[in-house]
Amino acid sequence: EAGLLVAAAFARTADGLEVAASLASGASRSHRPRPEADVLLLQRALNPKDAAFFGDFSEAESTFDAEAVGAAKHVGEGFEVKPDDPYAGLGAEPAAWYHESPSGGPGRAWQTHFPQLAKGIAGRATELGKWRETDSGTWVEDRRPAPTGGRPGDASSVRQAGWFEAAVREYDGFGRPPPPRPGSPRALAATGAWSERSVNTTLACRDPGCSASVSIQAFDGSTERATNCRLSLFVHPTDFDDLYSEERLTWIKVNNRTVSTDCYPMVTGCGGALQVSMFSCVRDMPIDGLIDASGRMEISAQISRTVDECPYHGHMLSAVPMVTCLTAKPAPIVMPPPPPAPTRPVLPPETPLPTFVALSAPFRCPHRGCRANAELQLNQTVSPYEQCLLSVRVNQTDFDGDDGTPEHIEYVTVNGAALVTNATPGMNPCQAKWHGRVMSPAQTEYSVLSDEVVTSNVTNGDGTLRVEVKISNFVDECAHEGYL
Repeated sequence: EAGLLVAAAFARTADGLEVAASLASGASRSHRPRPEADVLLLQRALNPKDAAFFGDFSEAESTFDAEAVGAAKHVGEGFEVKPDDPYAGLGAEPAAWYHESPSGGPGRAWQTHFPQLAKGIAGRATELGKWRETDSGTWVEDRRPAPTGGRPGDASSVRQAGWFEAAVREYDGFGRPPPPRPGSPRALAATGAWSERSVNTTLACRDPGCSASVSIQAFDGSTERATNCRLSLFVHPTDFDDLYSEERLTWIKVNNRTVSTDCYPMVTGCGGALQVSMFSCVRDMPIDGLIDASGRMEISAQISRTVDECPYHGHMLSAVPMVTCLTAKPAPIVMPPPPPAPTRPVLPPETPLPTFVALSAPFRCPHRGCRANAELQLNQTVSPYEQCLLSVRVNQTDFDGDDGTPEHIEYVTVNGAALVTNATPGMNPCQAKWHGRVMSPAQTEYSVLSDEVVTSNVTNGDGTLRVEVKISNFVDECAHEGYL
């Protein structure tokens, strides 16, 4: 049964699924798995996922292209940040309608987007990649991965250039390549600010099993910046022809970190002329994560002890490490604008000191012979008083002295000192009204004091004037608003 399964798996026909089903039905019932599991296993055996499915470069013999890494459409970029389109179905143009694909300028023509030229001359004898919007909102053109072995149609495509070099398949009928991906080496070079530079040196040692180390300055970190640095190590053939004697490069290190082990070139330099050609154990290896900001790096390698003949110019290990980087001038340092000067507080305009202060307070008492008191707080300003004047006015009530009775104001005192005694207003508004004469407000009001100088009472004390007024016992009628 095991032999039958292997034979069926390698003898796939157009109806391979039917073969898997018949195989499952012919197996013994005690060992037979579920039919659908057989179909799934057979599909996986006959259709393996290529490297592009996992987001890696999958072009086999083709020249490595950093832009092809992760170029498969199904490779995500993290969180989905594109919001839903609120205008979908409302007649708005799609996002692609607004996209203007980049131009290669005078240096090179690139394929364009919307509308993508896929017919006529542009699409002749080629199948171009589809444009799509990435999760970060950037438009890119997908790459077409080369077909893997074992698929129908490969036999006819073996003779085509695209089978050997996948980049050939990316050109349209006008000979235009796809535009570079944002941030890729081609995109940086197209800006004109970045240029590619390669430096190399010699790495050599004389004895079997020896190791060599050399320092190389890829770029000057103090005057320039670099990106997309790649390492290649080319080796002259010496004694690397025997696989069973382990004639190899044991390891290759960059800044003391191993980047390659057990490189078996399977070539010899014993013919003399063969040593002119070099082989590579490392080719275009990205080393941005290995090189520091100064641009200097240490490269070392070791050969096995069995590499012991046919030296190149006296060296059992003779190699040329080469580092290629995109370099540019340092990014301009944009200094933030200086912070604005702090706003100084603006003092409010000086309030002019008052030149005149007027205060008043009422005297009220409801009973005959009563006293009325009032306080005037004059200590309300820092300005010194030059002169203080006091006026006291009363409303006429029962001050007519009818029948010879003493109806008068017995006294007016200020801070305990009498300024007026026995003042006689002399009127009774009620009596006047009974006799048919109505008194005016001016006639009703009587001035007991008028502009009496009381400056010393204010300046020599706490600034308070305490005024007291007393009426006689015979003032007993015709109250004004309820007060005598």
